[in-house]
Amino acid sequence: MTLSAAIQAWCNAWSPPDVDAGMAHKIRDEFCRIHPTLERIDTNELIAILDSTTDRWLPQLFVADILSRHEDFNSTLMVPLLRAAIANPDPSSNRDFLTPCLKSFGSEKVVNWLARSFVDAPLLTRIGIANLVYHLRYEPVDFNELRRRRAKGIATEAWVESHAIDSSPLTDLIVKAASSTDNLIELYFYRQALSDMPELLKGVPRDAMELERAIAGQPQYERLLYDDLNWTRIADNPDRG
Repeated sequence: MTLSAAIQAWCNAWSPPDVDAGMAHKIRDEFCRIHPTLERIDTNELIAILDSTTDRWLPQLFVADILSRHEDFNSTLMVPLLRAAIANPDPSSNRDFLTPCLKSFGSEKVVNWLARSFVDAPLLTRIGIANLVYHLRYEPVDFNELRRRRAKGIATEAWVESHAIDSSPLTDLIVKAASSTDNLIELYFYRQALSDMPELLKGVPRDAMELERAIAGQPQYERLLYDDLNWTRIADNPDRG
């Protein structure tokens, strides 16, 4: 199974109206079985896919998924993975690009790269990086080991806590940025990133519904949120509220 064939089959499995998650997982697992290492896969091809722009992000997510199962992948893939994490507008699937980086390179290297990239970055990049802070709480945990410990009655709290990530090099920069902007949308995303500091951004919308109400009728904010950030209006996705 070639990379292009696997991606095509993966995309087909995730395409509505007949989405088949089980088939998508089988395709991924079969690709990883055929390619237990990535020696025969062109790294430049993987980078090109991660750097590409597609509406549903399926090819990029396939690459992230297989890399999370190949921890010895080429280090030149770290930056494209993190660029994809920043650019992905979905605050849940952007974690999929972080996971292989955390597994292979460790949180310190990832956090420091994001912190350096945050400084003097354009607005959309700063917001994209802030969106990743939620996923920078713990290193990926070996769930098989977690289940083994629990089955043996071994306390797991300290073991899990040993995976905690120090994201302060990044969050300190976000705190500083929040004090020097009056852009309501930027501040909203900073508030989400700094959720353990609620007193810092009092008066900033707390959730999606509050944000939409606050910017209603302000064209510059509406363009930024709905067009530039590809935000789905609550009216179009009631579950989001």
